[in-house]
Amino acid sequence: MKTLKIFGGIVVVLALLLAAVAAFVAYKFDPAWAKQEITRVIKEQKQRTLLIEGDVGLSFFPSLGVSLGKTTLSEFQSEKQFAGIDNAKVSVRLIPLLSKKLEVDHIDLSGVRAVIIRRKDGSFNFDDLLSKKKAQEESAAVKFDIAGIGLTGAIDYRDEGSGQTYRLDQLAVKTGRIANVAKGVVKFSGHFADKNNALQLDLGADYDIDVDAQRFALSSLKGKLSGDA
Repeated sequence: MKTLKIFGGIVVVLALLLAAVAAFVAYKFDPAWAKQEITRVIKEQKQRTLLIEGDVGLSFFPSLGVSLGKTTLSEFQSEKQFAGIDNAKVSVRLIPLLSKKLEVDHIDLSGVRAVIIRRKDGSFNFDDLLSKKKAQEESAAVKFDIAGIGLTGAIDYRDEGSGQTYRLDQLAVKTGRIANVAKGVVKFSGHFADKNNALQLDLGADYDIDVDAQRFALSSLKGKLSGDA
């Protein structure tokens, strides 16, 4: 259950980062400039390198849409890759942006890949992205509301203290509403494996998110498991 919460947390981190990128591009209406500026801001404020290959696409009908091709994000103060996507599409409602509210119809991410590391001191390699102080400042500046998220890809997990490693591939995730404070249902499937086990997952759960309180909780887990464990 703890591992699933960690995987769920990283999905939220990736989605929120992409939503912020989409809002910035939509607000400025200049994809080329926004691409350069986002990269600079991520480097200066997060001390991570964001690399967006190709152009940032912008469409206006039937809703304001932003699309990204292959994109990667580095580890903190390193050029080593932390996460990446092959393709992403986001449709954003423009008018709420004028009131610093981000309303997104849907986020679709394909080819997601991330490496989650739990260090020996118990910290994670994405903790800087979830800094409580920064999260409070950012949530006060922008309120977000995402109708749903669709995601496919693979996530690797490594515990440097215990030496345990996990891999979740063939991953497919669908969520309900995601917002600063939200509850909903998430469904996900995939192939989960470590050194001794290999399981096919087909699960669903209720989630409870509160960004200001730094809470991401799963409950009422239901589904099917098959394989060797």
